[in-house]
Amino acid sequence: MQLERRSRVLASAVLSVAAAVVLVVAACGPTHEQACGPGTCMGCCDSNGLCQTGIADTQCGRQGASCEACAAGTACNLGICAAPQGCNGCLDGTGACVAGTSNAACGGNSEVCVACASNELCVNRACQKICKDLGIACTSDAECCDGRCSFLGFCSTLPPDAGSTDGGEEGDGGTTGEDGGSGSDAGMGCGDPCVPMSGPMAITCNPCAAQVCAFFSSCCTTAWDSTCVTMASLFCTAGCGLGFDAGFPGFDGGFPSFDGGFPWFDGGFP
Repeated sequence: MQLERRSRVLASAVLSVAAAVVLVVAACGPTHEQACGPGTCMGCCDSNGLCQTGIADTQCGRQGASCEACAAGTACNLGICAAPQGCNGCLDGTGACVAGTSNAACGGNSEVCVACASNELCVNRACQKICKDLGIACTSDAECCDGRCSFLGFCSTLPPDAGSTDGGEEGDGGTTGEDGGSGSDAGMGCGDPCVPMSGPMAITCNPCAAQVCAFFSSCCTTAWDSTCVTMASLFCTAGCGLGFDAGFPGFDGGFPSFDGGFPWFDGGFP
């Protein structure tokens, strides 16, 4: 009788323990891991949805963003792929650091390289436009620094007063002109166009000066130098070997439109 009572007590205890275990399991339910993202990962999330540190070159990222592999020439720095410190040049198409001094890949400060245009050169890691000075041979206006490419194939500029119909200003030793007078600015002189001068030739000094300075204004603003003499031999003298007068026996016929291009000119040569 006593043995039967003990068996009943033991069975009751076992059932109680089993019931407690069932209740605990039911209360907990199934467990799920939280998805990798900005709120759960300080690094980056890989392709499997797992959180990584985000500081490796092959898995770089931060704040729960997707991990990425850094391009060649760059490294993961605090979760960001960037050019390594000390790249004074530029980054080419692959992300590699290059010198940045060539026309094909120009730039600095770890910026993306650029290709300079056909009329540019890479100078100090920056594309700069190149141009030709007055008197240098050219084939198009775009080649010349200031002005245009003349029909003779040289960079040139028209003088500021070319084609003006205003009267000339009275200068030292000159007289006030009417409809384009013969007065010249101070510091300008007249001379043989075949001989260089230390100063500029007055544009109203003679027909040759007007013709040359129409294309090389510096000859009438700075100095009538050897370039001006060369142009004079091309424009209006017989090689500067026959003298000024001999160079103009057929001046009107050689330049039939001269008066129309310089309506003020007649006033200088009554």
